[in-house]
Amino acid sequence: MAGLAFASFIPSLIGGLGAMAIGSMLKDDAPAPAAAPAAVIPEVEPPTTMPTANSRESKAAARRSMAQQMARRGRASTILTDNADAKLGG
Repeated sequence: MAGLAFASFIPSLIGGLGAMAIGSMLKDDAPAPAAAPAAVIPEVEPPTTMPTANSRESKAAARRSMAQQMARRGRASTILTDNADAKLGG
């Protein structure tokens, strides 16, 4: 009975020794690479504030936009505006 227990132990002993032998053959003998230098942390800009509908800047931008729109309409926006004194065709 003791021989049977020993016989079942031998294959796992041989398998373990084989794994150790294969592992030592596959081991990389090259030196380990040097550690990477410490990362430089970039400066973070403070977040920009979102404009609100009733802020001074928003109202000024709306007035500028309206003035530009008004300048693009009517007679003031035509080609002939610059030369109002000239006759057409002659």
